[in-house]
This record gives sequence, C-alpha cells and structure tokens, in this order.
Amino acid sequence: MSADTAEARAAHILHGLGFTAKMQKTPTKDFSGGWRMRIALARALYVKPHLLLLDEPTNHLDLDACVWLEEELKTYKRILVIISHSQDFLNGICTNIIHVNKNN
Repeated sequence: MSADTAEARAAHILHGLGFTAKMQKTPTKDFSGGWRMRIALARALYVKPHLLLLDEPTNHLDLDACVWLEEELKTYKRILVIISHSQDFLNGICTNIIHVNKNN
C-alpha cells in the first residue's frame, strides 16, 4: 500500500468527498450518518479492491463530491459494479450496463 504516500492518498480521497483538513482530523464517531457513509466510501476507494461493489454511491454526496467520484471511477482499473438510479452518473463511468427488470 505504499506507506510513504498513504496519508497523502487518504487526504486526496477525503478532500474529493468534501472533507476539509480540519474534518480529516475529526474522529469518525463525531460525524453524522451521511458523513460516515462518505468515510466508508473513502475507505473502499483507498483500499482499491479487485472487485468494488457500490450501491447508490452518490446518495449522501453533494454535487461537487459526485463529480469528483465520477472522475475518480472513470480511471478505476479493476472490476467495478455500480447500482445507481442516476443515469448521468452511470453514463459517465460505465462501459457495460446490465439492466435488470422484474418480469412476471
């Protein structure tokens, strides 16, 4: 994980998701549920798993954070599966889309 760049990478991700420098030093327990969701998303992006599953990742994000996340995910070099109702977000990231519709 390149320990020499770990703090800078974490700060870059957190900043992109809307965290100020002061907020980055705040304990997780002091944040609301929406901000904790951003922290969980930041952790997933930081770890860079081979398979990243995101269910409605833009739900707790403001517009700036959504734009940043879209740009970040455009260059994700591993398998990315996203569930989202935001067609614009999906169009900006996805190369293959599976539309699942309940058929009775």
